[in-house]
Amino acid sequence: MRHIRNSLLVLVLLALIEPGCGPVTTLVTSQNPYRTAGYLQAFEKWTREARIYRGLDMELICSATFKSAAYRSAYVKEYAATYLLTPEAELKLEEDQATAGAEFHDFVMATSIPDHKWNDFDQKDSMWKISLTNDSNDRIESVEIRELDKKDPVIEEFFPYVSPWRYVYSLRFPVRIPEKNKAFIGPDTRFITLTVTGVKGTCHMTWGLMIDSLIYKP
Repeated sequence: MRHIRNSLLVLVLLALIEPGCGPVTTLVTSQNPYRTAGYLQAFEKWTREARIYRGLDMELICSATFKSAAYRSAYVKEYAATYLLTPEAELKLEEDQATAGAEFHDFVMATSIPDHKWNDFDQKDSMWKISLTNDSNDRIESVEIRELDKKDPVIEEFFPYVSPWRYVYSLRFPVRIPEKNKAFIGPDTRFITLTVTGVKGTCHMTWGLMIDSLIYKP
């Protein structure tokens, strides 16, 4: 997984440009490329990567971030710090994230594929199938797969595995199992697994769960 910025950015000293103007000094010593301490930790905690090989040939590299409640909370704080949101605007963003988390299990997924024709995850007749399972062997299908703009600087900033050579998608799954009318992630759910499978192979990405950090309570 790449990281965009190198550690220990240097001292920048701007000398006088016009008479009467004082020097401007900026010193940045943090290794964290983000404005809040918690975002990078949350991103890494809720991100997984898997690969499909055939012999020595790479067929698919897949990175995915699960937007758990803990991740959403860190995202709100980082976004608010980045854009200097007012307390009211930050609260609105937090409420929007809480609403989304109560309605869907959301993921951001980036893929690297040697043949661009295989990049059809968002098509109804896609060569790939994506599903989400839990440790009770319940399985749900996505209700939406939408390709995102990988050149969007906001997406690049918040999901540093995004690059010009990868495709980026938003995945949405229902929070309840339609056939059983029960929550997909319940108090006793220990883990969930995102599976990407097709004729080129299968890969799995698994998240261990701490229930208090996953589900928003309406």
